[in-house]
Amino acid sequence: MDEKTLKLLEYNKIKVELAKFATSSMGKDLVLELRPFDNPMRITHELRETKEAFSMLNLAKEPPLGGIRDVKDAILRAQKGSILEGSELLDITDTLRATLKMSQYLEGCGHPWLEQLGFRLSPLPNLSRAIDETFDDQGEIIDSASLELEKIRKELKIASARLEDRLNSLIRSQEVRKYLQDPIITLRGDRMVIPVKQECRALVPGIVHDQSASGATLFVEPAQVVDLNNNIRVLKEREKEELRRILKELSNQVGLEKDKLLLNVETLARLDFAFAKARYAISLKATEPVMNMSSEGYFDVSQARHPLLKGDVVPIDFRLGKDFNTIVITGPNTGGKTVTLKTIGLMVLMAQSGLYIPALEGSKLAFRKNVYADIGDEQSIEQSLSTFSSHLTNIISILKKADSDSLVLLDELGAGTDPQEGAALAIAILDELHQRKAMTVATTHYSDLKSYAYLTEGVENASVEFDPETLSPTYKLLIGIPGRSNALNIAQRLGLEKSVVDSARSKLSTETLEAGVLIERLEENRRLSEEYKKEAYKLKSEAEELKEKYEKANLELQKERQELIQKYNLLVLEEIEKNKKNIENLIANIRESQSIEKAQELRKEMGKKENRLKKELDEAEKKRRDLKPQKEFSIGQEVVLKHSNLPATILEIEGNKALVQAGIMKVSVPLVDLDISNKKPEKKVRFTRYSSSKETISTELNVIGKTVEEAVNEIDQYLDSAFLSGLNSVRIIHGKGTGALRKGIQDYLVSHPQVKEFRDGGQGEGGIGATVVELK
Repeated sequence: MDEKTLKLLEYNKIKVELAKFATSSMGKDLVLELRPFDNPMRITHELRETKEAFSMLNLAKEPPLGGIRDVKDAILRAQKGSILEGSELLDITDTLRATLKMSQYLEGCGHPWLEQLGFRLSPLPNLSRAIDETFDDQGEIIDSASLELEKIRKELKIASARLEDRLNSLIRSQEVRKYLQDPIITLRGDRMVIPVKQECRALVPGIVHDQSASGATLFVEPAQVVDLNNNIRVLKEREKEELRRILKELSNQVGLEKDKLLLNVETLARLDFAFAKARYAISLKATEPVMNMSSEGYFDVSQARHPLLKGDVVPIDFRLGKDFNTIVITGPNTGGKTVTLKTIGLMVLMAQSGLYIPALEGSKLAFRKNVYADIGDEQSIEQSLSTFSSHLTNIISILKKADSDSLVLLDELGAGTDPQEGAALAIAILDELHQRKAMTVATTHYSDLKSYAYLTEGVENASVEFDPETLSPTYKLLIGIPGRSNALNIAQRLGLEKSVVDSARSKLSTETLEAGVLIERLEENRRLSEEYKKEAYKLKSEAEELKEKYEKANLELQKERQELIQKYNLLVLEEIEKNKKNIENLIANIRESQSIEKAQELRKEMGKKENRLKKELDEAEKKRRDLKPQKEFSIGQEVVLKHSNLPATILEIEGNKALVQAGIMKVSVPLVDLDISNKKPEKKVRFTRYSSSKETISTELNVIGKTVEEAVNEIDQYLDSAFLSGLNSVRIIHGKGTGALRKGIQDYLVSHPQVKEFRDGGQGEGGIGATVVELK
């Protein structure tokens, strides 16, 4: 991508804004290295990366990216044998903690690219634990880092206490105390000393290590403690050597894990970069651009906003590449023409960098291998170039490179010279770019370019709207309507005498006046069209709202009806259960009275009542099954059986019933008993057909004499059938034998999805020669 264009369109400012959303220095580095891509596959990948991170931020909490450190240099030095500092090792373990948290955050997130990055992360728990167990919270190596270190520090503690006791004994003694400046123990270097008066130096045997600024005090290591101090010094040297050994050992471990650690750092940086893009998109209220990657791509952008402008930004609608590939924008100064050019250019640069764009969802952009721009006043005093020369030099450079894969943005084309020659030159340049099929957007003040746009196929006029009532631009881009001069109207509104304005108007050609009236009528027609469009949209929205309310009310009515039928069914079932209890009570009474006649009479009465209730229940169930389903179903659709929560596939639909394939079974079910599946079933569908009737499925299966593999295959099919048939428990007969078949079957049952629990057969159930299985 052209470097000058990136600068003119302020692409680097976009990167500065984006970098604010990265949490690590490595993420910020990736942002600052970002450039628009000229490879369609890479652009697609980058946008998918942003899309998945954007989705994660909207559906889940913030990613745990805190604690990431740039430890690449430390890792490489460790691999070469260098000993790392404690702070560097702590940075590595901080990064490993972030690695673990991000790995857990991405696990099963449902976003393929993010999950793939998650799979690259290696938390290296052994290395992380080794470093954590070596340092305390302040980054100091703890005593328990090694047995040798613990031993040395214990000896040091004892030796220091012994030395301190000996010195305290000396400074407390009457013999020595009178020679001291103060009865205290202090340190000089790493040795304990006492402050002795200068004049008493000869009276306190020992080594002088220092003296006070005045020279009145000497810091003496008494001869009695020299050996003790020497012993402490030896112990400290041993401690230092052991600390070095511990650091070297940890550094070696880091070096051995170099590849995994570097991949972690690279992956975490990439994740930080991806989530920075997503956060930036959220801050801009940006959307995913729809990229047209073919050479015949086109622009159809709605409500695009310049990403660097703050406050109440007026959005623009923009089209290019379908009916025309060149646009000539005219209109007053400060009307927003230059901002429009930059907005169009930045939309392309952002999208091809993998960023979302601040525009309405569904906005379409054409892939462009190159974007060229000539925007602003680049007059060069040093090079003695005028504004015109500066622009022309840049345009000549663009003409050498622009082709059918280019987007060319030209601001104030032909300005800075004689209007007649400038307009002619501008038309020639536009014609050249148009013939090369480059997509071009140019702004100008020349009226001749409006005529060129009208007369040339594939070239369209556009303008930035100007409100004659307020004498100010509205910043809206109007494609299809050329801009018109408002100089005379503005002059009159500002108070210029009417006679002067009329005189000026009389000097305009008839064609100019007629063109102004025509443009004014076009703008009025456009305004009316916009009003009608808004009214039509409002009516459409109201109609859709009414339709939605009706459909919602209808669904609620269907749901309420189904719930009432289900409640009635429950009442009937409760009545049956109540009658059963009454029968049991009456049977108990009859047994006591031994009345056979009463029993027969009661049996007949209860039989009639049970038949009546069953008939009512069947009728209610028939009504429920005939209910219109609340959702639309189609053949081949993945569904779920409501009562068993099993996945199934619709094979046929007839009326309000459907034939579905559920596991190994094909069953006919009412559509009201189906729900739309959110995911495809994990198990492969077997096409063996079983009946769903309970009567056809036995409550036991005999696999005696079969191998474990044969038995397991048969049991798998049998349990699916039993589960779908509504059986609560079944018995699998496998015999006692050596126990191998029993063990293989029970090992298999542990992970079977339909099995709630299982046990060996009890008395009368076959003992350990059979397994009783409770189904879910």
